[in-house]
Amino acid sequence: MISKLLKGNKEFVRDIFNVEHLERFAKGQHPHTCWIGCSDSRVPENLITGTGDGELFVHRNIANIIPAHQTEEGAVLEYAVEVLHVKQIVLCGHYGCGGLTELLHGVDHRTHIGHWLRHGEEALHRLQKRPGFHDLPRDEALNLLVEENLHLQRSNALSYPFVRQAVKNHDLQIHLLIYDLQTGRLHKLEERAH
Repeated sequence: MISKLLKGNKEFVRDIFNVEHLERFAKGQHPHTCWIGCSDSRVPENLITGTGDGELFVHRNIANIIPAHQTEEGAVLEYAVEVLHVKQIVLCGHYGCGGLTELLHGVDHRTHIGHWLRHGEEALHRLQKRPGFHDLPRDEALNLLVEENLHLQRSNALSYPFVRQAVKNHDLQIHLLIYDLQTGRLHKLEERAH
């Protein structure tokens, strides 16, 4: 497996990387967007958005979760907003998310995955309060959970004072996107009124 990665790098250096890359990268990074997405290998952010090198500051984790006031994700947000001065944060989930499937079907909280997914439980609790949610087919319920999780993670992102202030000052926007693995399309979720 590592040989495939190293061979791919040789092809990258031979076919793509050039003096222009070297000069541009030497000047530092200036991405316009902080992309927080799922670790799922089927959701390659640069490919599905048509963005080039250096346009996205990327953080990926299971179920695109941003715990309120957690060190790791807080550091990503802080660096993106305070140091890189990105103009938007994109929270991108995807239908068929394995992490949220685990959450929907009951996760063992003694595992690392279960411990992590507890940061998405509020989204599931919100849906469980909706009449008829328990009667939905699993795929429909999962799709709703993917969407509700994005709304929850937006709220969590806004729990960081520097994010909240940048949004208030109109220096930053937060967008919610869902990637559909079946069609390859991104769909924008509308922001909810607070």
